[in-house]
Parts: sequence; structure tokens; C-alpha cells
Amino acid sequence: MSDELLADLVGSRTTARTTAEKRGLTLRELARWATDSENRAALAALQELADAQAGLVISRARAEAARRLLLIAKQKDAPETARKACVDLLGLAGPGRADATGPDASALHAEIRAFLEAAGAQEMTMGARA
Repeated sequence: MSDELLADLVGSRTTARTTAEKRGLTLRELARWATDSENRAALAALQELADAQAGLVISRARAEAARRLLLIAKQKDAPETARKACVDLLGLAGPGRADATGPDASALHAEIRAFLEAAGAQEMTMGARA
């Protein structure tokens, strides 16, 4: 019954009480089952796996957000919006922030860095003319 109960707990969007009732257990019996060392280890491993999956989702979302910010930053007709996007991109591309993952994450970081460097050089040239 352990594998089936683990599957119910992992796949369920219901309460522990509902899961216990589905399996013909009281809530106290389910709690006792969860305290068994083997079951507790399996639950901990599944929780760690779920946390890792959530982290991957967040990393992919950060990469997509960076792509969208880069498009916004390149806008010529909305300078204030582009400036704010550049500030956000600096936070994403700064030291120790290379946590976006995926096959094209390093290419995205390089594109962001090149854009920001070019924008900075352009700003310096304009400042020198003034």
C-alpha cells in the first residue's frame, strides 16, 4: 500500500484527511504511516524532487522574462520604459546572477551584456557631446 499511498499524496490536490479516507485510514493512521522511517524518507525525497522541479520552472521563467525585458529595452519610442528595462536587465545579468538555465541561457546572457555595453557606450558618447 505504500507506493499507492505515496502516489495519492504526490498527485493529490486534496487534504491529508481526504487522502486517508480514500485509502480507508483514519488521519491518525495516516500520520503514523508517515512517521515510519522508510515512508518519511520517501516523502522527504519526493519533497526535494518537487522543490527541484519548482526551481527549474522558476529558472525557465527568469530566462523568458530576460528575453522580454531585452525586447522592451531595445524600444526606441519609449525611452523611460526602455531605461527601466535596462535597470532590470542589469540585475539579471550582474555578477552571480547567471542562474537562468537552458540550452540558450549563455547566449541570452551574452546578448544582454552586449546590448547593455552598447547602450552604455552610446550614453557616454552623447554625454561627451553635451
